[in-house]
Amino acid sequence: MYTWAIAIMWSMAYGRIWVAISITLGILLGTGILATYHLAIRRIVVPGAKNPGRRLLKVAIVKYLVVIIGLYFLVRWPRLNVIAFLGGIALTHFALLAKLAGIKFMERRKSG
Repeated sequence: MYTWAIAIMWSMAYGRIWVAISITLGILLGTGILATYHLAIRRIVVPGAKNPGRRLLKVAIVKYLVVIIGLYFLVRWPRLNVIAFLGGIALTHFALLAKLAGIKFMERRKSG
């Protein structure tokens, strides 16, 4: 959330509204990808489930088909800044990795 706000304020300060929209769309797509995995794993990978790997594969195939179709139309949109859009997708994943690194750092600090 904070990374999005900083990116939006930075792009708005330079008067780049379409960059801000592109970053926002990228963040929404990145968050959607991660949320889909979270929901699918919670519902599919349960004790006693038969072939959870096959069901996860089906979810992944459908998800990526939807993503590819969405990207096709987004990239063809003339106002979209592709670099900012990809940066928005990466920003979501980097924020998650930074949070994980912070948790691991605090665990080591407590134990050592």
